[in-house]
Amino acid sequence: MVDKVPMTQGGFVNLQEELRWRQQEERPRIIEAIAEARAHGDLSENAEYHAAKEAQSHNEGRISELEDLIARAEVIDLSKMSGSKIKFGARVKLVDEDTEEEKTYQIVGDQEADVKQGRISISSPIARALIGKEVGDSIEVNAPGGSKAYEILAVQSGVTSSIIQLVPVQRALGQKIAVLGPGLPKSLPSVRFRDLIRLWKRPPGRRCRVWHARRNVEMLPAVLLRDLLRMKIRIVFTSASQRRHTGWSKFLIGRMDAVIATSARTAAYLEVPNTVILHGIDTQRFQPPFDKAEAKQALGLDPAKKFVGCFGRVRRQKGTDLFVDSMIALLPGRPGWGAIVAGRATGPHAAFETELKERVAKAGLADRILFVGEHTNIPDWYRALDLFIAPQRWEGFGLTPLEAMATGVPVVATDVGAFSELVTVGNEETGLIVAADDLTAMVGAAAAYMDDLPRLAAAGANGLARTAKNFAIEGEARAIGAVYDSLTR
Repeated sequence: MVDKVPMTQGGFVNLQEELRWRQQEERPRIIEAIAEARAHGDLSENAEYHAAKEAQSHNEGRISELEDLIARAEVIDLSKMSGSKIKFGARVKLVDEDTEEEKTYQIVGDQEADVKQGRISISSPIARALIGKEVGDSIEVNAPGGSKAYEILAVQSGVTSSIIQLVPVQRALGQKIAVLGPGLPKSLPSVRFRDLIRLWKRPPGRRCRVWHARRNVEMLPAVLLRDLLRMKIRIVFTSASQRRHTGWSKFLIGRMDAVIATSARTAAYLEVPNTVILHGIDTQRFQPPFDKAEAKQALGLDPAKKFVGCFGRVRRQKGTDLFVDSMIALLPGRPGWGAIVAGRATGPHAAFETELKERVAKAGLADRILFVGEHTNIPDWYRALDLFIAPQRWEGFGLTPLEAMATGVPVVATDVGAFSELVTVGNEETGLIVAADDLTAMVGAAAAYMDDLPRLAAAGANGLARTAKNFAIEGEARAIGAVYDSLTR
């Protein structure tokens, strides 16, 4: 049985083009070079002749190899890929759990691999570790320099969750928007690549259309369509990166007609004018309970107690140990309070969770600091809380403080990601911000609310009002729409 060779459509086309070039252009050129060298006479010491013969051997060998690869090629149609698990062709965003450096790779065939271009072979150790995994999972890869651990941040064979949530809202607000590209949910309105020819014509009542990109590979074709083909489009780029951009990224960003930053910290890394538009959340999904005691009872919690929560992946980067240690310090003197850790520990982090549970048991608080695992009904768990702590040591953006505030729960958060832009301190406070990795500060901030119930209630009410006014996903969609309008009117 012939072994098939998996590859993307782009990789297959590249092989065909190389074969055509070697057969129709390189082969005649080499034959001509051999004939010319032979005409010089004595072949035994004819360097040009031997070089040309060596080139011919290499070229014919590569032609045979290409013909074999093309004959055995199994072209994977990425547009038909679905599901949340990583497969061949997926673009995967990872974060190194030691250095917190983010990387994005596409899993491709052996012949297409080019690590410098972000393409890794399906047979590589990292690709083998990724296949079948999902967002939130962790992997360990044995490399020459030692074992490396990565967390999967996004699987980009589809679209990000923010786009999935935003597009229907934008449509509901009257924005005529559609998505383009492989791996997109069929529920979203879309256009086909062949429909791009319409971009040469102005839309009714507008000067142009908007191409909204979020990655380099989305900016580049837009620049080509606008500048080389003179299509009537304006390009918007959304940046969420909190690190210095490469020279190539800077070049592309500099060609944009408008740039959106997802936070002020993101904007600080941009060298072009930009508009900060913070992410929003679904305030219909995250809202206060009608009766908090009933909300607690529905989850099997003591309705007479108050609860502090920490939600998200259980791992050191997320600061779960800081939350647990702060609760071990605070709960013994506050018998009316309990704590909840909601989230799962994946892969190498399972031992970390086990150690935390042992730490809790040793403190005699196993019945008061509850590890409830991962839940799909997370809004119900927010509704059972009285205080939320976001203890992350590092975060890209982070929506959990907003989700808590939208549920009427005050927040203690570390100064990472966009947390300081979400949580208001001082007048009309919705919570408190503390330095990252500062246990003493976290204990003090949590105690300030646990020991002052009127302040706790006021901060919760302020948070609810702030999210409704500033962070509903409809507000994010309107702000993006205003950027579109500024370019097309």
